[in-house]
Amino acid sequence: DIIIRKTKKAPIKIEDESMKNEAMDTSQIEHFVFSTSAAFTLSTSTDTKLSYDRHQNSRLSSRQGRATQRWEYDHHNDDNNHNEPIRLVTGCVPILQGGRILLASSSRQKDWILPKGGWENDETIEQSAGREAYEEAGVVGILGKPLPEIKYETRKSKNRKMKLKQTAQTPTPHSQMTPQLNPPNTTLQQQPSPPTSPQKKATKKCPPNGEKHYSWVKMRLFPLYVTEISAKWPESDRLRRVVPIDTAIQLLDSRQEFKTSLLNLKQRNNYHSPPPSSEQEQQQQSDAVNHEGS
Repeated sequence: DIIIRKTKKAPIKIEDESMKNEAMDTSQIEHFVFSTSAAFTLSTSTDTKLSYDRHQNSRLSSRQGRATQRWEYDHHNDDNNHNEPIRLVTGCVPILQGGRILLASSSRQKDWILPKGGWENDETIEQSAGREAYEEAGVVGILGKPLPEIKYETRKSKNRKMKLKQTAQTPTPHSQMTPQLNPPNTTLQQQPSPPTSPQKKATKKCPPNGEKHYSWVKMRLFPLYVTEISAKWPESDRLRRVVPIDTAIQLLDSRQEFKTSLLNLKQRNNYHSPPPSSEQEQQQQSDAVNHEGS
């Protein structure tokens, strides 16, 4: 069983009134969930798994900190920094009837997002994805085949680079650029160097709780055909909203990693309902052969 650590977490504050007006309550979303039997019947049989058993893991608290999460070192990363880890992240695209997508509000920005988070060491990738969907969006269902992995740079890293670039482009005051001319017929004298203090070796320190400095993330999302939605879940302060997939793509335009995942899902053309099982595919092929033979 997955153990959920009971830790204190600061409440999520949503100050954007427009998001509150767009949000939907549990009773409104319940109309769009798949029946469990239909989802099991229609999902790919080899990959059919309940995303998360909330009855066995009923604590209303999320896992906190990154000390027990998975990291990867990429020796060919874009920053040429071989010592900086890449955070491994999993999550879900919650799918409802009619090809609708469930979005959750971000805990740090006035944005709509897809549920995702760090992959813990004691989980399979499917367990991690299902747990994140339940913790952040309060949904349970059947996982489909994973979407392509996406590597992206974090917002913090982009902002750091932007600030460094702006600092480098800031012009130096004219007074500091004017060279100091020596009087004629004088000889430059070398000034004694100021005493130097012993240099300290550069060390890399991790923030508290084992968290690591990182600039890049590798994310793997799963389609999640929602069969159950909870009125109370670990991060119940988040808002939820249900929209058509094209609207979700527009809303996530500023989060390219999420937008790309939705475009990949749309390209599969099976977001209106779970994909057929292997047995159903074989039956469909058999029916097609029989039809051609007749």
